[in-house]
Amino acid sequence: GLTIYLPDGHPATHGIVASKIVGATGHPVVILSPKFGSSDVLSGSVRTVPGVHARECLQRIADAHPGIFISMGGHSGAAGLA
Repeated sequence: GLTIYLPDGHPATHGIVASKIVGATGHPVVILSPKFGSSDVLSGSVRTVPGVHARECLQRIADAHPGIFISMGGHSGAAGLA
């Protein structure tokens, strides 16, 4: 998969950007940017490919690193996180 940090990214476009990159590369993608109003928190979107469950991937990370996420949620094809 690919993780892309956009220092000037906008949360409203994370999913759109991630979807386009998934389409171009065929790999799962996470797009992250600083959360508005916070220099300490990143927010982002996950888009994935068949056979890779976005929400389950985030849950595995959360289980291995308790407290890493302020919030997370989603389904098989897409998820969001902070």
